[in-house]
Amino acid sequence: MHKSPSSQPPSMPSRFDPYHRWLGIPPGKIPPSHYRLLGLVEFEDDADVIQEASDRQMGHVKRHAGGPHSAESQQLLNELASATLTLLDPVKKLRYDESLRLSSSAFAESAAEKSASQTPAEPPPIQPSPAAISISTPRVVRPPAPPTRIAAPLPASSPHKPPPTLMTDPSSPWPPNIVGQGVLSTPSATSQTRWPTALTRIAGAWQRWNSNHLFRFVFTAVIACLITIIGLAVIMTVLDSGIETSNRPHIGIAPREDGAEQPESGDNQPGGAPPLVVVPMSPREVANLQRAWAQHHDLEPLRTTPMGMRLVLIPPGKFSMGTAIGGKDNETPPHEVTLSRVYYLGDREVTVRQFQQFIDDAAYSSAEKPEQWRGVDMRYSPTPDCPVNSVNWFDAVLFCNWLSTKERRKPAYARTGKKWKCMDDENKERECDTWRCNFGVDGYRLPTEAEWEYACRAGSSREFCFGTDETRLPQYASFSGNSKHRAWPAGTRLPNAWGLFDMHSNVWEWCWDWYGSYLPGPVRDPTGPAAGTGHLARGGAWTDDASGSRSTHRGATGPLGRFGNGGFRVCRGL
Repeated sequence: MHKSPSSQPPSMPSRFDPYHRWLGIPPGKIPPSHYRLLGLVEFEDDADVIQEASDRQMGHVKRHAGGPHSAESQQLLNELASATLTLLDPVKKLRYDESLRLSSSAFAESAAEKSASQTPAEPPPIQPSPAAISISTPRVVRPPAPPTRIAAPLPASSPHKPPPTLMTDPSSPWPPNIVGQGVLSTPSATSQTRWPTALTRIAGAWQRWNSNHLFRFVFTAVIACLITIIGLAVIMTVLDSGIETSNRPHIGIAPREDGAEQPESGDNQPGGAPPLVVVPMSPREVANLQRAWAQHHDLEPLRTTPMGMRLVLIPPGKFSMGTAIGGKDNETPPHEVTLSRVYYLGDREVTVRQFQQFIDDAAYSSAEKPEQWRGVDMRYSPTPDCPVNSVNWFDAVLFCNWLSTKERRKPAYARTGKKWKCMDDENKERECDTWRCNFGVDGYRLPTEAEWEYACRAGSSREFCFGTDETRLPQYASFSGNSKHRAWPAGTRLPNAWGLFDMHSNVWEWCWDWYGSYLPGPVRDPTGPAAGTGHLARGGAWTDDASGSRSTHRGATGPLGRFGNGGFRVCRGL
């Protein structure tokens, strides 16, 4: 039935507003400035605060990369990256701040001039009809409403459909704020009548801008900056497409070291597997995903073994390994690593008491025990609950096989039958066995270097599991600043978000990998070079300073080396 022109038109379909839902930016503040987009006060000058705000916002948005609004998530990540680049570049930030101040002051002055120029005899301004301004409050939409996408403003010259409109205050005589991006929505058939009125208002606003040299300068400068920022964002998106597009999990088959195949974890994986951990994430988020993956596999997040060792479940995920800022040459280049397997890691380093049980086990073959064992150096580990020291890489491998046998698990390590010459800690040459690792069994082993760093970070993308503030390090680490020249009982300091103790210092921890330089580009379940002369150790020790306790710090030595500040922790698959 035909309605009269005075009838109220139907309200527009509700549209999903990612700015409001994900970042808490109210509809009236869209399009947001770079500061509001990152959740900062205007004109924030502290680069560390800006970077941490960017990490927090991007980490939050990445959680939605695999959901029904993946396109909105990707575009919002691009906007956050563009805002971060601008605010961390001193020159660009100065120009941006100046344009933001000029834009704000110009708006206020012009509004005052317009108010003063109006006289009582002047007829009241024509208000647009309700059909011209009907914009519903953004909220999550359900079918059959079409999905909303985030994009840069499109040109109004499309011959196929009317140009999109910015969701802004329709009663304002001024164009939308040009700093930042807008949420776009295509007009429905019921809102077509508002275009003549809207175009008239835009034309009038442009005439006022064009007559004022200050406004023309500001408009031109800001448009130039915006084009530059968008261009840089597009270039970065193209260069990093391998990383950015991989943030959304997918169904696939992940190769394992033993030649078997393992389904890749993702939102769309059959069986409803939880999403991957994508660093950076908050401590609460990574702890929630840890519990979700434990429940998915019907496992416990924290498991106690028959001999009293406690194991923490580590969920699969993605992170940037290494660093390009403040690290050593062997910590570069930073590269994306994907770990597709769930694994258990000891919540603390193997203790003197636990290792002594291995040495004292009379039922276990002496050929499978450490050679030339001289015992623990009690000067540096004075109590049985301190981490074991003076163990070389082979000692740690033999302990893992013994522990697997004790629990009736299939040992992860086996000798290949080949020998090679290596130097011991007294610089004497000896023949050593070559070992291989089967990562597909449930036996105990040493963590790979990537597994160790991922577990140490526990969702953090900074130097330490708690961020960058070194004054907090004594709460988490036994390092040279508080160790009193010895190791401390395992678990004395605070754990990270996954419940792991002493990942920063106490004793160095052996890893499976041979030492080698990082290669650029994304990798999946890396296990290090095929051969080498030294094995990696991670975490730093009670002898190291704060720099040596960072999550990216790398150490390496020959596999026969036994030191008073060297130990290990165990790892195993499911």
